[in-house]
Amino acid sequence: FMCILLVAAIVVLHIKLTAEREVQATHMLQSGSRDQVEKDQLQNTFNSLSQKKLELETRVNDLTAEKSQLQSNFTSLSQKKLELETRVNDLTAEKSQLQSNFTSLSQKKLELETRVNDLTTRKSQLETRVNDLTAEKRQLQSNFTSLSQKKL
Repeated sequence: FMCILLVAAIVVLHIKLTAEREVQATHMLQSGSRDQVEKDQLQNTFNSLSQKKLELETRVNDLTAEKSQLQSNFTSLSQKKLELETRVNDLTAEKSQLQSNFTSLSQKKLELETRVNDLTTRKSQLETRVNDLTAEKRQLQSNFTSLSQKKL
């Protein structure tokens, strides 16, 4: 009887252990399935982040190239600005010199106009004097002729 009991106890123990192993195996399968789903989600997230990283790296490269081009343009425009400022300064100095020359020539013109007016006035005076002297000469010649004829 003891043997039967012992055999029955061994059989029950065997069934219990087998059942526990099956439950553990089921849990392992379910756990493995959940782990696989989580792994797949993590892989998808990783792939998405890798793609985003590539896009951002491309954007950074594009912006770096654009920055370089803009810096080059800025340097070129700065040089052009300096050249134009130098040209403006040169033209301003030239304008100032021309204004000074113009003022000087205007003054000289006024002096020459005054001199011409003075000479014109003097000429008129001399012409009047010549006319007066010519008239006086004629008068004297007439008087001389008249006296010469009276004397004869």
